Amino acid sequence: MMLIVVFSLTTPAGIIIGIILSGLSSIIEAVFLSVSAGTFLYISASEVIVEEFSVGGNKLLKFAGFLIGSVIIVFLTIFEFMQ
Repeated sequence: MMLIVVFSLTTPAGIIIGIILSGLSSIIEAVFLSVSAGTFLYISASEVIVEEFSVGGNKLLKFAGFLIGSVIIVFLTIFEFMQ
C-alpha cells in the first residue's frame, strides 16, 4: 500500500517541480527535457519494441509502423526547429 501511495504522488510532485524550475533557466529546462526524453527512449527501446517484435506474426507490418512513426517524429522535430 505504501508503494502505491508513493507511486501515485510522483506525477503531481514532478509537475510541481517542473513548474517551479521552468522559470529559472533555459539550461535547467533543457536538462530535464533531455532526461525525460532519454527515459522515454530507453523504455521504448528496451521494453516495448523488444516485446512487440518477439511475438510472432505481422513483423513486417510492425516494422513499417515503427519506421513511419520514427519518420514522423523526425519531421516534426525538424519542423519545430525551422520555426
